[in-house]
Amino acid sequence: MKKIDLKKKYQTRDGHKVELHDIVLENSCGGLVTYPVKGTIYLDGKKNWGHQETRYTGWSIYGIQDVVFGNHSEWDLIEIK
Repeated sequence: MKKIDLKKKYQTRDGHKVELHDIVLENSCGGLVTYPVKGTIYLDGKKNWGHQETRYTGWSIYGIQDVVFGNHSEWDLIEIK
């Protein structure tokens, strides 16, 4: 598996646009975090007076949404080439 690179473009498995914000490997106490990749998923449809619905979330360093149970998610990241 390749690590996520902020210089590359990604989308979710189900095709939603993703904007990555940051990769934070450690919390404020110096401990490793489970979901170091932070970003926004742009969902289909309009809500909130015409604004596009978004979801702020985190991924593992490999772009996996659910590392705790190991399930594949529609929100796992795939690189756009």
